[in-house]
Amino acid sequence: MIDSASHFKLVASQFTMQVICFVGLYILWDTQWLWLSLTGIVLIGGFGIGLYYHRYLSHSSFKVHRATELTMHCLGVMAMQGSPMIWAANHVNHHRHSDKQYDPHPSYEWFKTWFWISVGERLMIDPRTIKRLSKDPIHPLTTRYYFKIYWSTIILSAIIDPRITVYFFAVPVVYAFHISAFTNIVLHKWGYRNFDTNDDSTNLPLPFLMESPYHNNHHNDPSQISTAEKPGQYDLWGWIIKRIQTNG
Repeated sequence: MIDSASHFKLVASQFTMQVICFVGLYILWDTQWLWLSLTGIVLIGGFGIGLYYHRYLSHSSFKVHRATELTMHCLGVMAMQGSPMIWAANHVNHHRHSDKQYDPHPSYEWFKTWFWISVGERLMIDPRTIKRLSKDPIHPLTTRYYFKIYWSTIILSAIIDPRITVYFFAVPVVYAFHISAFTNIVLHKWGYRNFDTNDDSTNLPLPFLMESPYHNNHHNDPSQISTAEKPGQYDLWGWIIKRIQTNG
């Protein structure tokens, strides 16, 4: 189980980034900077969380060159969802206990799950995932110094230009947070199912669900590169993976 102090720091940091986002947008609103937010959403939310934390680390769906891996590592860290190793080890347990007693973010506790309330009590890390990822020294190092790395980057960006902090970092953090919550709750309650999985996962192909709208497909076979398995389905990130992956 993740210790309560670490979880509290994560929740407090996430809340702080949400405040920075909304207060920053109110004070520094400029439509010409929204392109930077879109860029940050794609890089931090898409490549960082969707591809790296989720499909690469949690499910080992593909392999990439070391430079690409390190780039995605840095992007994922800036989503303020915890260190990559802990996130992946927790997500593996979500699939193992999905919609059951030990699910770390069960859809039936929708309000608590959405806002990470009491979630720390259920965050059980998978020891095999920790052992696998600990072989790469960057993961224990990032886990140990996660908050120092994160806030040093945020402070530096604010010194350079506060708009970078708000538009490139804070807005994508908020977007990724709520999209993750939406997926964990709504895509386990409403939608359609292609597969009779042992959970309540559904498909709901909405345009703002950047990473995995075919959630039932994903739960049926988490290691698949693409979640699009039926005619008429399309997975942009699966298409991207096929173009950045290596064979070795």
